Amino acid sequence: MQLKQRHDLIPNLVETVKGYAAHESGTLEAVIKARNAAMSSQGTPQQGAAENALTGALRQVFALSEAYPNLKANENFQQLQNELTDLENKIAGVATLLQQRGAGIQYRHQRFPAALFAGALGFFRKAVLRSRRRACDRRGGAAGEVLARHGGLRSLQPYPIEQAALDRAAHRLFLLVYILVFAGAALGEALTIYAPLDVIMRRAWLDTISALPWATIGTMLWIVIAYWLHQAMIDALTGGRAVTRQEQPRLYNLLENLCISRGIIMPKLKVADDPALNAFATGMNEKQYAITVTSGLIDRLDDAELESVLGHELTHIRNGDVRCW
Repeated sequence: MQLKQRHDLIPNLVETVKGYAAHESGTLEAVIKARNAAMSSQGTPQQGAAENALTGALRQVFALSEAYPNLKANENFQQLQNELTDLENKIAGVATLLQQRGAGIQYRHQRFPAALFAGALGFFRKAVLRSRRRACDRRGGAAGEVLARHGGLRSLQPYPIEQAALDRAAHRLFLLVYILVFAGAALGEALTIYAPLDVIMRRAWLDTISALPWATIGTMLWIVIAYWLHQAMIDALTGGRAVTRQEQPRLYNLLENLCISRGIIMPKLKVADDPALNAFATGMNEKQYAITVTSGLIDRLDDAELESVLGHELTHIRNGDVRCW
């Protein structure tokens, strides 16, 4: 959660500043007091006010660096400042998205004929509550924290892929298997008997009908295997392993910022120890989605190039390309 991460970084920031500006105790005590108030606040209005006060106190601490060149040059201070600034940008980005989602829902409920019933029956409030619950479940309450500070609807958009798209893919797979079975039966009949084409086609059709139960069972078995074990098989082949923010802070932050900016749930991030320049997206559903990046790509590309690669892979997930069987 972004706000919790910010709360956890503040003690390290204060200790770093003390080494260079110990006599600025008033400013340091103010930020500690604001942090404690933000962590103990209850209720949306109180938490929002406390977080805003904490933001103001942090700005005063950062302003100290202008008066203390040694502090400004300290690597630990620079890292903490960058991390806190990055978190602030993420929080602001989520807040903007949530307000846009809320405005969109409100607009739809104000249009005719929904306006005749939505307000009286409480549909808008129910939509808001459902979105809040989904956001808390998917983001561990981060969106709810953002709402407490900025206001707006607690909603992060899931990947906009309808279940119907998955059903259509399954239907096409079965159709393809049946066509291949018929083609194989026709080829087999043509190679084993010498007969007119209509006889071969009729015998191939009868062979296909006999093979349909086995083809259906085999296809269903493959779907089950692909759905539940495909990621494990891909990881075994590529050597991909899941990484955390602490292990890959640069890559993790780039992906997280992209997901926040587009309002989608962040997929799992994996790294494969391979010098080749490669990245790919996998997964059948929201819980399985993952982006794997090779170590060679991480070492060779700068942040802007890596962000472009991650954005490209996210489009495969968002558009449902990774679900193609």
